[in-house]
Amino acid sequence: MGFNRKEYDRPQHYYRDWGEAVINRLRLHGGERILNLGCGDGKLTVQLAEKAPNGFVLGVEASEDLLETAREHESRNLHFMCSEIEELRFRDEFDLVFSNVALHRMKNHRQLLSYALTALRPGGLVVWSLAGDGSFEHFFAIIRAKLNEPAYRDYFQGLEWPWYMPQRMEYEALVDSVGFSEYSLQEIHTDCGFRDPTDLLSWLDILALTPFLSRLPAGLREEFRDEAAVAMIEQTRKAGGIYSESFRNIVLTAWK
Repeated sequence: MGFNRKEYDRPQHYYRDWGEAVINRLRLHGGERILNLGCGDGKLTVQLAEKAPNGFVLGVEASEDLLETAREHESRNLHFMCSEIEELRFRDEFDLVFSNVALHRMKNHRQLLSYALTALRPGGLVVWSLAGDGSFEHFFAIIRAKLNEPAYRDYFQGLEWPWYMPQRMEYEALVDSVGFSEYSLQEIHTDCGFRDPTDLLSWLDILALTPFLSRLPAGLREEFRDEAAVAMIEQTRKAGGIYSESFRNIVLTAWK
């Protein structure tokens, strides 16, 4: 499936709303250097740049397709680069390291937290959120059952689960071990409310099913996708015509 900007944007509205709320609470002076990890299409990175008009904001994203959209927003104080987060080598360069619901795709968060601490200037701040344990309960139950069905299970032998979604106490222990001078951690239960089946299907196609479909032969992908989609529509349907999936948002604020 090729990248479709409109379809990518459709399931992003609730993630973006959460990120905007965090950005609006930031108390910045306007001259900060800011690093946004997993910046996606760059819309939140633009808002960070608006809060630091005399500073510099760098958005980092591993997807060239998303960066093509993000780079349309580049300006004097806003730039983007294509890189895996693990490949970055910044040291004492940023006043703020920010990320919004992107870091659950990384497995080694002890390394990630240590890197963020290294990238910050003294007194700098980490503000990021990631999906925690209990997120996407319907989808995970459906997909785990499908991975074990006779028609599909041979293709998923040795599959490494694509995401890291920790319990709050587990993540707090990781943060505590890294060496921040001070930190706070919140877990916010904010379920994803899809407006209609098309909204839900866009989320499945763009964000959720990709790691699994890529392991299947072309002749089985549509069948797998459609079966998962039907189950999701049935299990997430709520009164009032919306479709709701669980989400547990872990929000970290930590100072160097």
